[in-house]
Amino acid sequence: QTINQQQQGSESSSEVEAIKAKIIAHPQYSNLMEAYMDCQKVGAPPEVVARLAAARQEFESRQRSFITSRDNS
Repeated sequence: QTINQQQQGSESSSEVEAIKAKIIAHPQYSNLMEAYMDCQKVGAPPEVVARLAAARQEFESRQRSFITSRDNS
């Protein structure tokens, strides 16, 4: 049973990853993330705003990398 449970767990994990990939690939995903981060900044302490700004820069960098690698394929 343990092996069967592990296989089911890995299938669930791969299904979750597939769903995440579909969400990230959605054309409006980056706009939604930007809006969410902007909302989180409202009333937040300066250190939280700084972390959100850094996360946004990293997100934008990853998006550019993804688009570039996708276009080169």
